[in-house]
Amino acid sequence: MSKKASRKGVSRGAKKKIDSKGPAKSRRTATKKSSPKSSAATQNAKRSDASKQVSAGGSELIRHNEPSAAATAFPPQMLTTQQMSLIEGHVAQYVGKPNGVVHEIISFGIHLDVLPVEPSETFPYKTFVTMGMSAVPMNVNGLRKARAELCVVLPPDWPTDEKLPDAKEKHWPIAWLKNLARMPLYYDTYLDTGHTVPNGDPAEPLAPDCKFTGWLVMSPLSVVDEFFELKAPRFKVNFFQIVPLYKEELNIKLDEGLEALLLRFAAVRMEVEQMCDPDRINVGL
Repeated sequence: MSKKASRKGVSRGAKKKIDSKGPAKSRRTATKKSSPKSSAATQNAKRSDASKQVSAGGSELIRHNEPSAAATAFPPQMLTTQQMSLIEGHVAQYVGKPNGVVHEIISFGIHLDVLPVEPSETFPYKTFVTMGMSAVPMNVNGLRKARAELCVVLPPDWPTDEKLPDAKEKHWPIAWLKNLARMPLYYDTYLDTGHTVPNGDPAEPLAPDCKFTGWLVMSPLSVVDEFFELKAPRFKVNFFQIVPLYKEELNIKLDEGLEALLLRFAAVRMEVEQMCDPDRINVGL
């Protein structure tokens, strides 16, 4: 997961738009086009060509059916106290001080907490960051070195307080944040910039109150570039942002490629915090 590759096609800034400068029973992951570096790793993995499916836009399609044994392991694998402190400090430095920790009560596979960050003048939206996904390195073409955490960005008025009437119905972005954070361990795979994950095959809505049917994994659009990577001795973590997509948007990514989809978002100058809004414009139509 190179920092250079993850930056392609997007611009940065505190108040950001995507601009032109720039687990269900069965999951289908669409990976990005292979770069010269990643193609060598793929050859080393000796993956059979017969098992590959490639979309018209050049994305490799991978179907995940049965979870690995590690998915239900108990006790779960956990970050050390030092590693958790590093992640909390990284989030505080580049996003904002977390408003506590949403602890997971019962965990299997990995212990996965969430760090909520309230809106600020610099970043006027709610941000939720996982803490625990990086306890287990991801399997990237047979190599287990890459560690990652995920974040999702919500509008500042999004109901997240459990006491609010519609908070339960609006919990789906955070629930999916945790689902996707477990996916690399569950299916012995990895997530990287440009990957898309539909909700099943065929894809179904992510929640009853929305028509989104899948997710796009991106380098963070909502914060400064430095947030992308935490580097510490023997502990390097990349942070990715997840963005929900409509079926038509997923099809554009598969048929025309990631750049074509980003250009469509650029055309409507969509704010980052609008991405999870179930009533936002569908740029695939």
